[in-house]
Amino acid sequence: DREEEIIENINKKYPTQKEVKVEDDKQGKSRKRKSEEVGESSKSRSKSSKASKSVARSVNYWAEVYLERERKWICVDLETGRINAPSEVESRLPKPIFYILAINNMGNIKDVTKRYASNFMTTTRKIRYDEKWISATLSKFQQNKDDKESKEDLEMEKKTEEAPMPTTVSGFKNHPLYVLQRHLLKFEAIYPADAPPLGWMKSEPVYARECVHTLQGRTSWLKEGRVVRIKEEPYKIVKARPKWDRMTGTMVKDEPLEVFGHWQTELYVPPPAVDGKVPRNEYGNVELFKPWMLPKGCVHIPINGMSRVLRKLNIDAAPAMIGWDFSGGGCHPMYDGYVVCEEFADTVMDAWNQEQEMKVERAAEKREKRALDNWRRMVKGLFTRERIQAKYMKNQESSA
Repeated sequence: DREEEIIENINKKYPTQKEVKVEDDKQGKSRKRKSEEVGESSKSRSKSSKASKSVARSVNYWAEVYLERERKWICVDLETGRINAPSEVESRLPKPIFYILAINNMGNIKDVTKRYASNFMTTTRKIRYDEKWISATLSKFQQNKDDKESKEDLEMEKKTEEAPMPTTVSGFKNHPLYVLQRHLLKFEAIYPADAPPLGWMKSEPVYARECVHTLQGRTSWLKEGRVVRIKEEPYKIVKARPKWDRMTGTMVKDEPLEVFGHWQTELYVPPPAVDGKVPRNEYGNVELFKPWMLPKGCVHIPINGMSRVLRKLNIDAAPAMIGWDFSGGGCHPMYDGYVVCEEFADTVMDAWNQEQEMKVERAAEKREKRALDNWRRMVKGLFTRERIQAKYMKNQESSA
């Protein structure tokens, strides 16, 4: 059919090195040796010439053809005539490999580095820029994905995942599939502890990246809306980050910090409101890092500046702390409105709306009063000018 005809024409037009060698042998290009010394020297020269010819020239451009029957793209080396040999194309590419881009007849650009870079997971991925930035940049030169592109992406992902395990210790660092114990960060750990290794690297077990979990302290888990279960032992003890002690005026370092995994925590359940009193922490605030941290029977009103209205109504309320602000060389709490009991929410909002209406009226009265004062000042100035002109300018005219 048409595809086989195209491949046959390419083979005729660009014969391989093996076919060229067969043609040379048919033409009978051979030389007789006159002596052993001449023979040995010619043999050495022929070896060096063959070695020089065997060194392939680097390639930066080649073609890709889509086969409708097999529904996949194959590479075609236009210099050597080799078809569907990505490993040979890779061997002739300039090193290191950063990006390999494919441009179709419509002008669309696609990143196909994973198809040719056999060391994509270990070497190429680390020297490239952020993958999200690359995708966002190339998305401007791409159309909507169809089934053909989706299948191509799955094939390239499958090829990278089927790549063999790295053979060096440095190859495991930041690898998306495998990890060594020595490369874990301070707040990372292998879970479960008896996870089976996938292999060995110089007598050191190799674990799956899926077994790596991030650990956090009790305070950090509370910011995520979770608390450590009772009687849970810390999964790991590390040195806490240095922090400034305001009482002593010194920097506290190397304090032990107990860290726990997600499997050792549960959702935070806040205490309910009782007798119209809002439950709060030791600092008088309600920690509202997540929506489910709102106490039962309470309402969050995200309006700042209500303290005057709340004092006037004598209603119990607590500021809602939603996070921390790390600016100005310190750590400061961030507030967003107040937390009040449900039965007082309507009363507070009505009083707040009335306060805002009165505030607008006071602002309008103040603006009107300022305008009237300005007019009064201007009119007085005009009267003063008329009196001065009538008293002094008339005498000057009469003397003139």
